[in-house]
Amino acid sequence: MALFEIAVPVPLYQTFIYESDLALELGFRVKVPFGKRNLEGYVLEETKEKPLQNLKRVTEIIDDIPAFSSKLFDLYKWIVDYYHAPIGEVIRTGTPPVKKNKKTKKDFSVLEYVAEAPLKFTSEQEEAWVQIIPSFDKSLFSPFLINGVTGSGKTEIYLRAFSEVLERGGGGILLVPEIALTPQLVDRFNRRFPNLVAVFHSGLSSVKRYSAWREVYAGRKKIVIGVRSAIFSPVKNLKLIVIDEEHEGTFKQEEQLRYNARDVALVRGKLEGATVLLGSATPSLESYSNAKSGRYKYLCLSKRVHMRPMPEIKIIDLKNEVRTPPYQMLSQELMFKIEKAISTKQQVMLLLNRRGYAAFILCQECGNVPKCPHCDVSLTVYKNEKSLRCHYCGFVSRSPTTCSVCKGASLNEIGFGTEQLEGHLKELFPNAKIGRLDRTIARSQKRLIDILEGVRSGEVDILVGTQLIAKGHDFPNVTLVGVVLADISLNLPDFRAAERTYQLLTQVAGRAGRGDLKGEVIIQTYNPEHSSIKAVINQNFEAYADEELIRRRELGFPPFGRLVALKTISKNEADAESSLQTIRNALLKNKNLKDIELLGPSPASIYRVADRFRWQMILRSDSPSKLNNVVHNIMGPGTNKFALPGVTIQLDVDPYGLM
Repeated sequence: MALFEIAVPVPLYQTFIYESDLALELGFRVKVPFGKRNLEGYVLEETKEKPLQNLKRVTEIIDDIPAFSSKLFDLYKWIVDYYHAPIGEVIRTGTPPVKKNKKTKKDFSVLEYVAEAPLKFTSEQEEAWVQIIPSFDKSLFSPFLINGVTGSGKTEIYLRAFSEVLERGGGGILLVPEIALTPQLVDRFNRRFPNLVAVFHSGLSSVKRYSAWREVYAGRKKIVIGVRSAIFSPVKNLKLIVIDEEHEGTFKQEEQLRYNARDVALVRGKLEGATVLLGSATPSLESYSNAKSGRYKYLCLSKRVHMRPMPEIKIIDLKNEVRTPPYQMLSQELMFKIEKAISTKQQVMLLLNRRGYAAFILCQECGNVPKCPHCDVSLTVYKNEKSLRCHYCGFVSRSPTTCSVCKGASLNEIGFGTEQLEGHLKELFPNAKIGRLDRTIARSQKRLIDILEGVRSGEVDILVGTQLIAKGHDFPNVTLVGVVLADISLNLPDFRAAERTYQLLTQVAGRAGRGDLKGEVIIQTYNPEHSSIKAVINQNFEAYADEELIRRRELGFPPFGRLVALKTISKNEADAESSLQTIRNALLKNKNLKDIELLGPSPASIYRVADRFRWQMILRSDSPSKLNNVVHNIMGPGTNKFALPGVTIQLDVDPYGLM
């Protein structure tokens, strides 16, 4: 009977010893007794170390193949150390749910594709390609940042890179922010590489996900396309990793294991000796800084393919705009441009990054605003559903006809969202077909597909939406893009607010003029002199990024300083505060603290979510190693003493936002 070290997916910073007479090796998934439950476990190694307490036995082997290789195990160990996460929960994130002994219909849709020939490169694409191709013969970690304007042909470079890798007997992974919003990208890969592409997305059933994972493991699928967790795919002879739209915040997982798939991809590339391509029209400041310092090779595509011009961008200063109700959302010029576009059978996209009908309801008699009973936020108005919704916990109530406090009937809807804009456009342009794309619509896969297909086919004249409409869509007949209110994200209490605004506006502007007709962009704002707004007009990423990096350096924010956010969360307000104060007191005794700045504790920006109170503290340091050691003392084994019963300690390394 042999002894094995096994990781179990529980929030404990330790592994466990079990005995077994089964033939086990690294990566095998097994069933083990854990307390009163039978849990999935992951075999790490055979060991001679015998626990002092009663030894328990492995009950069964789940898979007939290992769930991860030694190189993936090295990646998991890096994640454990960097993100201070329990090893069992890390491995569970990277492995598919077990679904076997069920017959499923094979998906033959890919067989409909016929291999497509590559397109001819532009001179800029060729210059970039000449620098990339030698990396495939070196089997060394080679990271590249491709800063390519919208429509410059980054995808064709990706396709050519995967083709080269396949010819050399390798495989690759393409990470995308959201699969559902990039069907054209997936379609191009399937047409270029018939029968060789596996796509992982949330719409896959557990059975199909497990089946696809097995196909990749067996080497029958050479290319994986997916969102964050696709980076853990068991691709044979991994030679290429591509992170498309690498700036996107969706690559950072905000629940459970809070990892950034972009950063994990770079580490996996280093461990595997692979080429890594990061592509974006608006690179993150972290990636741009790495390129400037020489850590990444920097490639620039400054022109669109087929000699198409960049769209002309115009600013409308809303302070000087005279607008009359009920159409105060749109300036006279934007309304004129919309009418002109649809009268000539061209399409329009309008960005308003706020969903719902109105931001909140205000009682004019007593000033009451309906709040979520479970969160410290006002309820958003959804007029079509006659409801009020909380965007944080999902609470829904019927729209009131009278004030719940004073019983007055003078209730005003304040602010506006995509639903209200859609209604106004239907009044303004009654003969136009209006489509809407936001998270409310995207909850339904069918409605999402119908909307995207409607725009692609020309059935939709005007597409209204939140930031979802900026996500890499390629609609050649869209010639006008309007930004209804550019200021929504500018004043958020977050150090990335200006960067995010620049990225969003540039990306949505890039949806205009991708076909034969020139594009035009109208941006409505109350802050035309803001650096992010001016940078969008100038269409000069490097000038903007260099200026923003100076500000970041002065403040000590990423990429020049590293941040870790600590939250304590509890239904008991006092316990949440007390636990974080205990952690702070423990930190003050650490000898490395002189190189670390503590900000807080303080209530989180949104203090209560889902009936749980949240306190927050930020740790900032220029020394990643010292910060890592300090945080390990908080989150490592035996640190439950810092939290009172019922208090959750939430750790976020390299937080994408501080809200």
